[in-house]
Amino acid sequence: MKNKYLILVLTILIAAILPFILLSLYDHPSADDYGFTHIVKYFGFFEFQKFIYMYHQGRFSSNFIFSINPLVYDSFTFYKVLPVILLMLFFIAVFIFIRALFRNFLSIFQSIVASLFFSALYLNIIPNPSETIYWMTGSLIYFLPCILLLLFLSLIVKLLSANSISITIIACIIAPVLQGFNEVIMLYAIAIVFFIFQFQIKNKSLKIKLAWVLIILVVSAIIEIIAPGNYERMTIYGNAENIHYSVITSLISFAKLLLIHFSNPSFLIISLLSILFFQKIKNKSVCQYSVCVNPWTILVFIILIFIAVFFPVAYGTGYKPPLRIYNTLSLPFMITWFYFLFIFVGRYNFNLAVSIKRQTVLFIVAAILLFFNISKDPGKSDIAIGNIFTAWNDLFFKARSYDKQLNMRYEQIALAKNSSNTNVVVDSLNCIPRTLYFIDIGKDSSSWVNMGTAQYFGISSIRTK
Repeated sequence: MKNKYLILVLTILIAAILPFILLSLYDHPSADDYGFTHIVKYFGFFEFQKFIYMYHQGRFSSNFIFSINPLVYDSFTFYKVLPVILLMLFFIAVFIFIRALFRNFLSIFQSIVASLFFSALYLNIIPNPSETIYWMTGSLIYFLPCILLLLFLSLIVKLLSANSISITIIACIIAPVLQGFNEVIMLYAIAIVFFIFQFQIKNKSLKIKLAWVLIILVVSAIIEIIAPGNYERMTIYGNAENIHYSVITSLISFAKLLLIHFSNPSFLIISLLSILFFQKIKNKSVCQYSVCVNPWTILVFIILIFIAVFFPVAYGTGYKPPLRIYNTLSLPFMITWFYFLFIFVGRYNFNLAVSIKRQTVLFIVAAILLFFNISKDPGKSDIAIGNIFTAWNDLFFKARSYDKQLNMRYEQIALAKNSSNTNVVVDSLNCIPRTLYFIDIGKDSSSWVNMGTAQYFGISSIRTK
């Protein structure tokens, strides 16, 4: 593809990602951001780690990161900066991953365009950006490990080609950090490294290095799983530990994950273009990083692992997986799907003939469709015209009003405290940007959201009118 067309696509992709960065300026805490931060302040850094591990959850990495979150220092400004940092880190991690895979086939400029496209595609596909990017608790538990997963897999790719001790050491350092964020990424990381170790590697020296990485992944996962807090938390869910329900829910959730991706026009077009790209490079490197494996083995792996990663969510809570789980699993699903296509093209000798001109048109169309695809949240009746279009709409028509209303609320809280009124009644939100909004306080001052907010602000209670 000529550079002038790449520049056109680059411009479209920047326009696709830009609103997500700009919306961060209007981001505000929600849900348990306040409540968890209050617990950190109450216990202090070290006691918080112990308390959460023993009585709430075993996610030691996210617990550590959360204990130094911006709200601990009452910094609403840095709260708004955090999504920008995470989005930039995500793009950088995607770029590093793509360079690790295709350094010999893509220029720096082409890699940047590919990275932006992958990033925009992810933002376009995920069902609910607010739960993963703008809600701080969700971003630290679910979005940050996606970034680490990309860096970790980049190291694994480099290890397969370089068989380096130094890369092995770095991978072994990142592995336990990665495993301490959430269960779905934890299980996927173990599964993908085990798959490579078991089915693709013949080199004995390399197998030993991968074995060390795998052992550390498993041991770290055990430390997370056996946390007493996990089992304490499960007691509050009446339908937890229901195996039959968990299996059925996992199957249905996997079907929803497939629907989210294969109903997306841009994803389908990029899948086709990926096949054409893999055809082009297969003669140079059919299996550049590993011994060829049957693509149908990978397909079975995809089905089994993505059913399995939904299981602990359903088993531990007795509920259907929330949208942030689909958000999180979208990244490993896309990685594994494109890897399947890579192996499939390398395994079978077929030529899909599409002219360069038509490939260019498809690439541009895929970029444009990022703005206009119809999307639906699993389990919800509302339909939106795609995350990117919605993000621009929120930025122009809703974000400023949303920001103004919440700033006024903080003023209402401050005025009430100054007048010694610790039972605060504030205005409810009447302008809600779908991209930013997650959960707000309500009329019931005894709800967990209201109570956590009141504790953070040092008042007896808070509710909306």
